[in-house]
Parts: sequence; C-alpha cells; structure tokens
Amino acid sequence: MVLLLLLLRLEPALALDPPHEDLDEPAHEGGSDDHEEGIDPRTPQDLRTETYLRRIFAQIEGLSRVSVEVSAGVARLTGSVQRIDDREAAKAIAAKPSWIVWVDDQLEMDLPEEPPVPAPDIALQKRLSGLFAEVEALREIQVEVRNGVVRLRGEVPSLDDQKAAIALAERTQGVIFVDDALMVATSVEKRVAPAVKALQTRARDLYSRLPLFGIGLILLVLFWYGSRWISSLIFTRRWTKERPLMIGLFQGSTRVGIFLLGLVLVLDLLDLTTIVGAMLGTAGILGVALGFAFRDIVENYLASIILTVRQPFARGDTIEVAGQTGRVLRLTLRETVLVTADGNHLRVPNATVFKSVMQNFSTNPLRRFRFTVSVAADQPLDAVLTIIRDTLRGVEGVLDDPAASVSVDALTDSGVTLSVAAWVNQRETAFGAVRTRAIKRVKAALDAGGIHRPESQVRVYAGERDRYARTAPPPSSTEPIDILEDKEEPFLTDREDEHESNLLR
Repeated sequence: MVLLLLLLRLEPALALDPPHEDLDEPAHEGGSDDHEEGIDPRTPQDLRTETYLRRIFAQIEGLSRVSVEVSAGVARLTGSVQRIDDREAAKAIAAKPSWIVWVDDQLEMDLPEEPPVPAPDIALQKRLSGLFAEVEALREIQVEVRNGVVRLRGEVPSLDDQKAAIALAERTQGVIFVDDALMVATSVEKRVAPAVKALQTRARDLYSRLPLFGIGLILLVLFWYGSRWISSLIFTRRWTKERPLMIGLFQGSTRVGIFLLGLVLVLDLLDLTTIVGAMLGTAGILGVALGFAFRDIVENYLASIILTVRQPFARGDTIEVAGQTGRVLRLTLRETVLVTADGNHLRVPNATVFKSVMQNFSTNPLRRFRFTVSVAADQPLDAVLTIIRDTLRGVEGVLDDPAASVSVDALTDSGVTLSVAAWVNQRETAFGAVRTRAIKRVKAALDAGGIHRPESQVRVYAGERDRYARTAPPPSSTEPIDILEDKEEPFLTDREDEHESNLLR
C-alpha cells in the first residue's frame, strides 16, 4: 500500500518526455559511428530517465538494491529484492515514464534463510508421508510440518479421501493443527481410474468367491426342501385332523423360519453378515412404509392368526358371513375359502370374516328347518294342525325331541298361513334332504285329507262409476274372474273415452 501511494505521488515526475535534440549536431570526426568503443550510444533522454529512476529506487526501502539502466527506451532492472511485492513495484515504477517502452526484469530474489526444521517435525513429516504412501488414494499428498503444524498439499481422488487424510493427520501423535490445502481432482482420468480399479478388484474377488456361492446355493436348496420335510414331520396327520385350519399357518411359519436360518448361515459363509445388519437397521422404516402400503395384507394375515387360534369354525362347517353362505373348505393366510350350494368357490378376506357377524350352522348338531303352508279360510284349522303334526312324526330324519311345531302365522284375504318347524340332526342326516322330504309328505297328507289351499281371485269393474271400486270374492268361491263391462255410458266425451281406454290397457 505504501508503494502504491508513493507511485501516485511520483506519477507527475515520472511522466518524462524526451528532450528536443539538435538534429543539426555535427557528426563525429573520422566517420566513426555511435557504437565505436568508448562512446555511450544512449540519448540524453535515456540518461535523464535512468537518473530519476535510481533516485526513486534509493528512496524506497525495499528497492534500494535495485539498479537500473535505460537504453533506447528499454529499462533493464538488475540487483535483488526480498519480496515479490517489491519486485512488482520496481517493474511498475520503471514502466511509468512515457519514454520507457519495455522493462527487462533481471532482478533476483534474495529470500531470507529459513531456520532449520526441528528433529521432531522431521520425524513427524516422515511418519505422515509413510502413512500416506501406504494408501493408494493418498500417495500424491505432500506433507510439510513446522512446529507441530501439518500442512497438506496435493490432489486426492474424492472428497472422502480428503476427509480421510485430514482425519489420519489429526490422529497422529504430535500434531497440533492441520492446514488443509488439498484439492479434489477434477480430471476425468483421475476420477475414473480409481473407480475402474475398484471394479476390477471386486470382479477378481467375486471370481475367487464363485465356489463359495455355489456351496451357498446348494445349502439354500437343501434348507428349502428340508423346511418342507421338517414341517410335515412335526405336524402329523393326527394333529392335522384335530386342527385342520391351523396346519397351513404353522407349516408356513415353520418353513419360513428354517429357510431364514439357512440364509443366515449362507451369508456368514460368504462373509456377508453386514447385509443382515443393514437389513435389520432398515426394518423399522420399511415396516412403517410397508404397513401403510400393504395394510390390507397385514390385516388379513393377523386376522388369519386370530381365527386359527380361536377357531370359530372348522373345515366342513356351513357358515354365513357377510351375506354369503357356504361350506368351509380351507383357511389360508389371506382368505377363507367357502364352497357354495352351487359348487362355486367363494373367497372371503380373513379381515372381513373376523369383523363381520358370522352364523355357524354346523357347531350345534341339531338344526331346525322351517316352511309355510297356506290353506283356505273355510278349512278346519284343528284338523289341519293335527294332520301336519302326525305327518312330521313319520318323516325319516325328523327328531321327536325336540318335537315338531305347527302354528298359525298369518290370516290373509285369501286364506290362512301356517308355519311349520321341525328339528334335524345334521351330523346324521342331510339337512336339505330331510326338509324336502317333510314338505312332500305334508302336501300329500293335506291332499289326501281333502284340505283345500286358497286360490287368488280378482274382480275388475270397468266404467266411470265403479272405476275405483274393488271387491274381493268370498273366500270359498271357486268362480272364475269376471270382468264386467258397463255398456251404458253415452255421455263420455272423446277425451274421457280415450283416457278410459288407456286405463283398461
């Protein structure tokens, strides 16, 4: 800064212009030229500029040892300086006069002698250099140690290598501070070469491990089939017969557990147990994510476990759930498979089975069937009830205890509706077959006893007067339906006649 201020103050004085020379000055005698020995070829302007520059350099402390010689507008600087700033300042001062067209810098740097490096620093520098030489990515690092301060220079392949070098230097005993001047290599060759070399190393390692991979694959196959054999051996047929719905769940869990054990052994054989740790570390996050993504699957799986433990139904039971009726075929980890009366397979999610109201028709061996019978209103009800009760007692499959029951269910315009109920042991006889047999026997008995069933009759009146009149025929009437037409309607208009015709269509 001081040199710049000095240059600004000296700028007017340095703006020198060459003096006007006498062009008519006589030539030297003997025809000698300017380059003759003993004659200075420089012009007065060169000498004047040189004198001024020497005075300026003598006034500046850092430029006192600088010599200058000006010839034909060229300033040649010789001598020595101690700092680079002094060298640049000398060149700037010499180039300032307008007469100077070029500055020939021949200055030398007179650097002060550095103090000798202490022996501990030398030992520390050698130790760090040896450590970096052992690591391929850190071999180009240059180490300089002064008073316990480590200065690192050079290029490293990546930012991770830079952090590793700094950490290594900081952990070395005797290091007070690490001055990081490392640069990450940006050239394609230096960035790609380590990756290619690492890939080659991994390929060689993989090739050397191929026999181990083969052994691991064989072990996985053995554990897979061994898990199936062990699960089938543990859960015997007798146990399966007693708990048919639990066999699939427990067998699947056993297979998975044995296979996972084999997988861990194979990973340990291949020295890949770190993968297990990484998988367990991410299991929490993946569990939450998969829980939301596969909520229905997890819900059905948990419902299958609860249904297996509680056993609200068994294989072969007839149940009604979520408005669907069928016989239970099997219970899987996701769904309950029913067989409908039509022989179709119905798959109901386990979560739906668990949360819905379920009716099991097979838990109790006794099951009651119902049907209705309609008779004419004029028939003797006591006789009808007796006929039905006696008939049900003789039907094969109908139980005497509890006894069958017959009751009046409804009284309608066309007759009387009776409700018939009887009990069946569905584990000994087919429920549907017994019900069908009972209905057939009751119908045949009523026909044989002369019991009439009601017949629906409708009387329709046509005409404006009785358009909305409806009368029901007597209950015992067996006459056919009559349609009475009123022919005495001479006063209907055309519009009313058309409306009447539309009503009769």
